[in-house]
Amino acid sequence: MSGRSSRDASSASAYSVVGLISAAREGDQSALGALYDEFGAPVYRMALRIVGDPLRAEEVTQDVFLSVWEGSESFDGRRGSVADWLVRCARSRAVAVVLAATRAASLSGFKMRVG
Repeated sequence: MSGRSSRDASSASAYSVVGLISAAREGDQSALGALYDEFGAPVYRMALRIVGDPLRAEEVTQDVFLSVWEGSESFDGRRGSVADWLVRCARSRAVAVVLAATRAASLSGFKMRVG
């Protein structure tokens, strides 16, 4: 996850980081790979800090980059850097995972007491 590989060196030179986002949304796998190589580690660290479980943190990280690929997350350079944006996406998704797990546990406990 850390550092840049030789695979993305050509992608990074062909695109700006913002250009990588656009290219990834258009189906360029090497652009998505370059984004992941560059920003996967901080996204994962944020997710892990919040969810506290490496497997769930990996799922959150995957979801963040999948949302970039699908174009469901929109980057606005006026609100910060690409790294800031991706980490904010990770934080939001990780919090949602924790809240969903908390709700599920609460409902499970409620059903056990009622049933």
